[in-house]
This record gives sequence, C-alpha cells and structure tokens, in this order.
Amino acid sequence: AEDPSASLYRQLMSCLGGPNHRVNIRFDSDMSIRQIRVYDEIEGDVIKIIRSDEEEFDYWASSALFNLSYYASCVHANIHV
Repeated sequence: AEDPSASLYRQLMSCLGGPNHRVNIRFDSDMSIRQIRVYDEIEGDVIKIIRSDEEEFDYWASSALFNLSYYASCVHANIHV
C-alpha cells in the first residue's frame, strides 16, 4: 500500500524497488568491471554473480545504469523544487 503522507521524493525512490533493481558492480584497480552481483529484494542475499564474459552481462550492467540515472535525476529534481 502506498503511504499518502510520503514525500514526492520518497514516492519516486520507491520505484527503484522490484526485480532487477538491486545490483552491485565490483571494479578492479583499473576501474574495469570485474563482476556484477544481483541481490534478492527481500532477503538481501546474493542470487546471481555475473562476470564480464557472460552473455547476461549487458542486461545487468544496464540495470545498474538505470538505477544510477534514476537516482541522479531524483536528487537533481529536488534541487529545483
């Protein structure tokens, strides 16, 4: 259920919940992506580890980019409000 008293920022950020939005990217010392870890939304356990040579790599990397751009636009919008 949606909280009617939640701020607009909180309502926007709640859109980041759900499948495929909880990812963590690990880099090496050259800032190359070493692996992407996908976490369960409820338990927080690692459910999948994707290495850069795997077929699903681009899919999960795009999920991380979406999270980054979505979060940045929400924070940026608060500057103007």
